[in-house]
Amino acid sequence: MPGESAKLLPALAALVLAGCSMARPVMMELPHFRRQAGEAEVAALNEAVTLAAELRYDEAAERLSSLLPTLRASGDRQRLAEAMFWLGYCREKQGRLDLAGAWYDRVTAVCPKTPAAAQAAERRSRLTKAEK
Repeated sequence: MPGESAKLLPALAALVLAGCSMARPVMMELPHFRRQAGEAEVAALNEAVTLAAELRYDEAAERLSSLLPTLRASGDRQRLAEAMFWLGYCREKQGRLDLAGAWYDRVTAVCPKTPAAAQAAERRSRLTKAEK
């Protein structure tokens, strides 16, 4: 019941403030702490990635750019990171290495603990080595 969970919040907060390590994982597992993009946004991201796979980088980049504000608003950091990574990838394949590097840097800065950030850091490293 909603009222019962509200009664537990002060006790949980007290445990966290007291340094109880068992309280922290419980808080992080509550479903309302996880945000996800809607089905339409996920479908649009998948379509853009498909365009990139088909080597249609201009179209993919355009779709990804238009999708970013919606993903930011959704709070889904995983999907946001994926979109920014793929935008960097498209720019890299278009030969726009300055923009690619900027997008890869943005992924690692904004969403550092995502798989896309790890991929972005790797690709950024390759770009930096190629520039030397």
